[in-house]
Amino acid sequence: MDLTGWASPFLLVPEATCVDIPTRKLLKNAEQKDLYVSDVSPLQIPFNNVRKTGSEIWTSKRVSAGRPGSACPKNFLQNNTEFSQKPICLASRKYQEKKLAEIDGTALPDGEKGRLRRKVVEKTCICEHLGNGALIALGMAKERTAPPLVCPGPNIAWFNTTFTLKEMVDHIYRRGPSLVPAERPHMFAAEIVMYVDHFERQVASCSCSARELKTVEEFNQNLESGMDFCLAEALKAPYPGENLASIAPCVETQRVRLRGIVKRLEERMRAVAGNAAEASSRKATPREDGKAELAGLHGGATPRQEPKVRQQDQAYLLTVKPEYA
Repeated sequence: MDLTGWASPFLLVPEATCVDIPTRKLLKNAEQKDLYVSDVSPLQIPFNNVRKTGSEIWTSKRVSAGRPGSACPKNFLQNNTEFSQKPICLASRKYQEKKLAEIDGTALPDGEKGRLRRKVVEKTCICEHLGNGALIALGMAKERTAPPLVCPGPNIAWFNTTFTLKEMVDHIYRRGPSLVPAERPHMFAAEIVMYVDHFERQVASCSCSARELKTVEEFNQNLESGMDFCLAEALKAPYPGENLASIAPCVETQRVRLRGIVKRLEERMRAVAGNAAEASSRKATPREDGKAELAGLHGGATPRQEPKVRQQDQAYLLTVKPEYA
């Protein structure tokens, strides 16, 4: 790799970034288990996060108090028209109250309702919260009323103190001692884990439609070829301090994990395909004297309707490629 960008470690360089003291301390003490890809963004894109931020605590308290959502003071991310002609934000109180009421009104099992409710209330006002750390550091806001949010990459887990700008730049250009331990995994190893994590979440939310299955299939193929590429890179001579040795064991572990995820998806697909085939072959039994067709028109009971599977999805499920069948 010829070039790469550096961002998150500079959150621990007070000369370079404006971050409030509690958040900087949180980042300094963060371990790998504390850093994760979250769904807090109302834009519905993956968002690197760290646990126990002021924003997370504030959001949790509002949910517990029965007042989830933000007042949406900036109105920057209003893009949802599910409940109104005028777009509103997924992190807004207005949207979350309506969505939660809709979920509560369904006949879904309590466990599924709880899962859907959590997905709604985890959305956070990133317009406000992402800037609050700087405002607090500059004395322009109080943490009590301005909960801070930060978006650090997972690499920050290997930096455990604050640094001067010179120390960080010298570390990047190898003009001084390394600021991270020698056992830090190669960036390709870290990327592989992140992508398999994302693939697992994608599969978990897959409804087995033809479009989703095509996306998952392509993602899986790209991951497999990407792992092969990384294994080839691992055979090259490393640069000083480059932990190429961490790539091969990571690929071995994550490839087993990836194929396990695919296997579970295949089992789901077989079950869905079987149900679709059974539903398509099942015939409704007509009532005597043709009354079945008239029952609905006269307020009587209508014949039981079987769950429907879209024709294009059913066709895809019944003719899937061998690795997904």
